[in-house]
Amino acid sequence: MNKLIKTLQGIPFFAHLSLSELMELVGISGLSIFKKGQSVLLKKSSSLYVVISGIFEVESFAERDVLYLPSGAFFGSIPFADIKIKGEISAMTDAEVLILPEDALFRFLFSNHRLLRGYLRILSDLGYEINESARSFVSNKTKVITIYGRYRGVGKTFLSTLLGLAISDKKKDSKTIMLDLSYVGKSFFDYLNCELKIPISVKSEESDKSDIAKSRIVPYSDNLHLLNVSNTSKIKTEARILKPLLISLVRDYNYIIIDLSDDDPELRDMALSLSDIIFVITSGKRADSLYRMIDNVIKDCQRVVYVRNSFIHGSDYSVSGGLILQECNCDISDYITAMENFIFSGKFDSFLNMITGERRAIAIEPLRLESILLSSFICELSKLDLKNTYIYSSSWTFILIALSLLIDNYEDLKKAMMKFYSPEQVNKNLSVVFPKDYVFSSDKIIKYAMDLASSARMEFFSPAALGSICVDGAPEIKSTGYLWQMIAASFISSPEFQPLTVDDRNLTSGYPYSSLSYFSLYRTDINEIYKISVKNKATLTIPQDFFNNFYSSVLNMENIIAKEDIYLRNTHNLILDVSESEYKFDRIFESTLKSARTIISKL
Repeated sequence: MNKLIKTLQGIPFFAHLSLSELMELVGISGLSIFKKGQSVLLKKSSSLYVVISGIFEVESFAERDVLYLPSGAFFGSIPFADIKIKGEISAMTDAEVLILPEDALFRFLFSNHRLLRGYLRILSDLGYEINESARSFVSNKTKVITIYGRYRGVGKTFLSTLLGLAISDKKKDSKTIMLDLSYVGKSFFDYLNCELKIPISVKSEESDKSDIAKSRIVPYSDNLHLLNVSNTSKIKTEARILKPLLISLVRDYNYIIIDLSDDDPELRDMALSLSDIIFVITSGKRADSLYRMIDNVIKDCQRVVYVRNSFIHGSDYSVSGGLILQECNCDISDYITAMENFIFSGKFDSFLNMITGERRAIAIEPLRLESILLSSFICELSKLDLKNTYIYSSSWTFILIALSLLIDNYEDLKKAMMKFYSPEQVNKNLSVVFPKDYVFSSDKIIKYAMDLASSARMEFFSPAALGSICVDGAPEIKSTGYLWQMIAASFISSPEFQPLTVDDRNLTSGYPYSSLSYFSLYRTDINEIYKISVKNKATLTIPQDFFNNFYSSVLNMENIIAKEDIYLRNTHNLILDVSESEYKFDRIFESTLKSARTIISKL
């Protein structure tokens, strides 16, 4: 199973899949044995073949071009790719092939709009022409926005209605549909004076299941439509209907707004996991359990924004890293006019800009010892206005990103980086215990991380941080959580360190054996991706007795682990060219500054 998953993960248009999705993909496929000389005529096959072991030879009909396919290669029918398949393929040796039948693969791709979005975007960036049947899934650039409130009366539905009116009022690419997933309470149908139709969770006798949603959509205007999924329903809404529902809507709408309560945890978790941007209306109460739920559910690079409602908390109430919904004086006899005037006043622009603005990601190569070569770049990056931007990395590179979020002053940031790389601090973070399962305790690095970040959370910052770590041995991308936990986990490598345990789950960096998944960003609503990598013409070496000797050996061994470079057509690949062999922070910072600024100018 592990070999099959690893092979599938190496195929670019499957590289964005999660571990559970890869396991599902293996489950719908079949492993076949090819004997030497056995062949397949490609034009007669509609399946996708993935070579697990052995070598194949592909010969065109003209018999002029010959291509050899080793383990990890693929051939056959690629879903949604507008290409003509011809030629014959023969096994040059005995071989194992994983066969993905066309029908099963199509069902798999249509099981989740984020999975499908990632697949089609990667396919396009690899140079394949997307066929007409799938083009609308990517051309609409659909964003799914969820407004979630744990308690009634916090202004969740009011905010949902404001967003629907504001977004749909744009002149271009603004077709919007609102979904009501709350069982009880005031609905946006009420605010917009529209008839609340039977929820689609209740099947009518006269409609087929596939037509229920379409028949119950209520048009408020040409650009704004409403759909009741759960409101007034006396039966539980099956959470699994959300995936096919969203798949059917992304073809027709640019924005999907979900009004979500805490009535049904299963439905809540499904909606949050399928969203791109999540506005969480806070109540002013302790948020520990809210944060725990958010951290357990959000695993797909979603942007979480906390919102305080001035109508409830007053105009002086602040929210860390979030937005304030200013008070809107509404006449209950005419909500619509009051809301439109509020939007026109500009008081709602911060919400609108967060949703409609172009979003980009700066993915920085994860490094440990050599991350010191990125220190000047990240310091320079901290000077930029990076709204609607994610900065993504892992290992020590992520720790530099965290420092840049926590420290505003340039010189103070530089000093904090220099301290982090000092032998005093690194050795201080190493607590040698030599127990049965690991060499270093994690206690010291946890203290260092907590002293730096205290109670700050990843989602509090702009730009937003994305960190890749391993959770119980499986790679996971975090966009939420306590920053100190991410700093500590990014330092802790396995097997030499005791893992960081959070809610009975073991966190480590995963570096250098688990590479940063740039492809996961293609699942998101991010428009542009900048990939920053380092090319050091020299070999950076640690002075003797600089760090703990064992740890120095671990760091030096990273040089023999090959780096993976995959370039996609629409990804901006920027390389920091340096030539550094001496491990001296001041020297490295100054000598790499010019190259760092050159890259910054291209962002």
